[in-house]
Amino acid sequence: PINLKYHQGEQLSATAEIGDIEEGPLPYTEGEYVLLWDGKGKVVVGDDAREITSSSNRLVASVKPAKKISIRIVETDESNPVKNIRFVPKQFENSYQSKDVFYPDFLNQLQGFKTLKVCGMQDESNRNEMKKEWSKRTQKNGQTQAVASQWGQSQGVAIEYLVDLANQVKADAWFCTPWETTNNYVREMAKFLKENLKGKLYLQFSADYGLCLLYTSPSPRDS
Repeated sequence: PINLKYHQGEQLSATAEIGDIEEGPLPYTEGEYVLLWDGKGKVVVGDDAREITSSSNRLVASVKPAKKISIRIVETDESNPVKNIRFVPKQFENSYQSKDVFYPDFLNQLQGFKTLKVCGMQDESNRNEMKKEWSKRTQKNGQTQAVASQWGQSQGVAIEYLVDLANQVKADAWFCTPWETTNNYVREMAKFLKENLKGKLYLQFSADYGLCLLYTSPSPRDS
């Protein structure tokens, strides 16, 4: 936020949470993490995260999974507000934007799979207005790559990341195109996949499994 509101004379904070799910494992492991942000202000952690050290725009925290991690903006400068918050394992602080985009254990679990069906990670079942235009799709530098949201504003993972994932594990990929997209969206998506995906492409038109068209490309590895 550009500014933090006041209530009864006290400045409120803006909070984001990681975890807090009813079933399944938490999406983080025990260890040290680094909280980074741009802008001028103060950001703190809580719940499963405990601060170790903090300096300008960088905080080191110890995490022990139990329920959730909370990240709070408690101070921000309206002329240069806190933004671009990142929370990454400390060992990947200098590489998470380049070669270590995906957690190594996650990549290891995918080894051996011939095809990755990434429709779920695209979150194509969420047919909101932003899914219709290619320019409004999830970007690599987007605010979130979340697949689900209690506010119904999730957009799924950027197609660029999904292509990188399939290429890294040397797998074919099964993508979906949203039912209500424009022709331009379909053309641009097809062009990007043709130019960047190294394996075979399975392209499903519609997220409705009872009514869909499926295209299968020739595999570059077969030629």
